[in-house]
Amino acid sequence: MSDYITLAEIGSSVGLQKDNVLELLESRKYQKHVRDDEEQAKEMGVEVVPFFVFNETYGVSGVQSVEVFLEMLRRVQEEEEKEPDIQSVMSHRSETSFCSGEGCEVNKDKE
Repeated sequence: MSDYITLAEIGSSVGLQKDNVLELLESRKYQKHVRDDEEQAKEMGVEVVPFFVFNETYGVSGVQSVEVFLEMLRRVQEEEEKEPDIQSVMSHRSETSFCSGEGCEVNKDKE
């Protein structure tokens, strides 16, 4: 078991309320999320900390320079700016209808 007092003091040193940190740690509210993250890290082969994952694609392990992180961020940005691989298969207008308590409407997409 972790030393909750030490963790709460660390949290307090960065602006968190010590009592809130202790309450959260003792509640184990996020225990499932932590275990899921640990399992995912194990599946990815993570063996050292710190370990950073970018865009669920790139991993950086250990202590690295600012330049390494900037390069990862640039790569992710470039990938995000690319046109999507999925193209529309619709060659005609589509119709979307929806209803609420005030009646139904039909929206027609423009070509």
